[in-house]
Amino acid sequence: MPISRSRKRKPRIESHQKPHQEKEKRPLIRRVLASWLARGILCLSAVAAIFGVADFYNRLYPEIYPLADSSKPGTFYVGNPNPLFDMKNVRLGCDIENTSLAMGNGQGGFSIPIISGVVNPSIPAGESVTYDCTASDFMKKFDDGRLCMGNCPGASALPLLNEIVRVGMTYRIFGWPEDFHYETEQYTWDGHYWRKGPAFH
Repeated sequence: MPISRSRKRKPRIESHQKPHQEKEKRPLIRRVLASWLARGILCLSAVAAIFGVADFYNRLYPEIYPLADSSKPGTFYVGNPNPLFDMKNVRLGCDIENTSLAMGNGQGGFSIPIISGVVNPSIPAGESVTYDCTASDFMKKFDDGRLCMGNCPGASALPLLNEIVRVGMTYRIFGWPEDFHYETEQYTWDGHYWRKGPAFH
């Protein structure tokens, strides 16, 4: 009787394939930042922050300019544009760079910085004061023709023809231990109106 031979089957080796994995989703914050809209909003926010810092920095300095409707040409507006902090230990100075005054028999002038050593009252946040800076306050004339500079009781102011002045200010703000210094650009009184810059020499 023939002997049947059984074939040995090779064991089937099953491939252990990893199950299909879904593509990993990025976190929400990354998806939001990747959008152009979000980038645009971030850019606008950054620009607004920069302008906010610049505006805050500018408000640490005073606003000083001549008042066009004042009763005399040398009255200046001195304002504190900061809405939070007072300007303290304020010292104002009047720098007369050039001036011409009518002296009866002609005209004359001088150039001299007039610095006040007196500490002026503080300028509260958002408020202002006025300050006189004009050559006619310093050059005066007595009835006998004598000229006088400064505080001259009995002397009258000379008519102002023109002048070039600057106003300087020293003060403290924001709790800063050091003084802030500010000086305006040149302002010219031409006998009728104020204008920025030197209109004559």
